[in-house]
Amino acid sequence: MNSRLPAVPLFLVAVLSSCARQSAVRVVAADEGLGLIEGTVIYEDGLPAKGATVSAFPLDRGLAAKVPSADTDELGHFQINHLWLGKFAVTAKKEDEGYPDTNSGFYSDSKIAPITLSLSHPSATDTILLGPKAGILVGTVTDAVTGAPLDPCVDFHRASDPNNFLSSDGLVNAKYRVLVHPTEM
Repeated sequence: MNSRLPAVPLFLVAVLSSCARQSAVRVVAADEGLGLIEGTVIYEDGLPAKGATVSAFPLDRGLAAKVPSADTDELGHFQINHLWLGKFAVTAKKEDEGYPDTNSGFYSDSKIAPITLSLSHPSATDTILLGPKAGILVGTVTDAVTGAPLDPCVDFHRASDPNNFLSSDGLVNAKYRVLVHPTEM
């Protein structure tokens, strides 16, 4: 009879550790896909920006995949679903009209208020103002002797801050279109 007594505590320990692992898995799963960020993107005059792209850049974890994003509808409304809980910098761009992505420090000086999603507040609403509108630099790079188009490696810097790069790789096509920060024009 004494030989069975030690088996009871071992069985209880195994059951408790199994339960602890299951609850931990549930907590991790609850973090994924609960979040929602929605809102409106407007122009400087207050009108809705149709066709702008809104992105939610994670601030508290690395991202090895595509940044969650959505395009605005006719009323400037966007909705980014199935986000994990955490902090995000939510930005908008409409580059075809000269409004760059303000997530880049080159355009915004990184003054974006973060949005935090949590279990108690899994959704948030934001109004994003496009702007300031950038200048558009268009050109072609060619070989001076042959006239053949070249794909150059270039660096674009703000004149006021030469250490602030526009692009980390600096590659552009022979025919390029670059948005220029409005204070640098």
